[in-house]
Order: sequence, then structure tokens, then C-alpha cells
Amino acid sequence: MAALARAHGSPQASAPGQGAHGAALLQVKMALDMLQNALPSIQLGNEIHKDVLQAIQRLSRHLPQGIPTAGAQQSGIQDLMRNTVRNALLQRMMASQGGGPGTAEAQPQPSTPLPGA
Repeated sequence: MAALARAHGSPQASAPGQGAHGAALLQVKMALDMLQNALPSIQLGNEIHKDVLQAIQRLSRHLPQGIPTAGAQQSGIQDLMRNTVRNALLQRMMASQGGGPGTAEAQPQPSTPLPGA
């Protein structure tokens, strides 16, 4: 993303600010929620179950107590969707320039002619 910002002439932030830190903590909280929702479906005593449980316990120590407001959760979801769209657009741009996957040159060609050709 820094290269994209430089290409567009946008100044790059030297260090993340408080807003960026808060947004990052919200993302970690959302990831923890996803892990907690998945945990009951993982076989108890399994190595994965133990590791997920340990990750939840270790990361939870670093989050402030209290549940984020519905507005903050909504903003986090919107940010995730926006980043997904941005990544898809960047992949299309790279593919159209011939440097990325999905171009015609990247498709394998059959070594023998197809029937009826």
C-alpha cells in the first residue's frame, strides 16, 4: 500500500496514530470473536483446539475491557469490506498490465490440439 501511496503522490504517515491503533485493536477483537465462535466446533483436546484456546487467552490480555460500540463494530466491518474491494481492484490492475495472475499469458496451453481443431 505504501508503494501505491507513493505512486499517487500521497504523503506516507511516519507512524500510526491513535486512530490507527484503535482500529487495529478493533480488528484483533473481531478476530478473537471469530476464534471464540469457531472453538466449540473444534474437537476438544485436539492440538488445534489447544492452540486456538491459547491464542484467545494470550491476545485477550492486551485488549481493553468492555465491548466496542455497535458503531465501532460497523466501522470495522465496513473497513474490511473496503479493503477486500481495494485488493480485488489492485489485482485486476496488475493483471491488466500483464504482470499478475489471471492474464491470458499465464493460462497453460494444451500440448496437443483439441478434438475438432
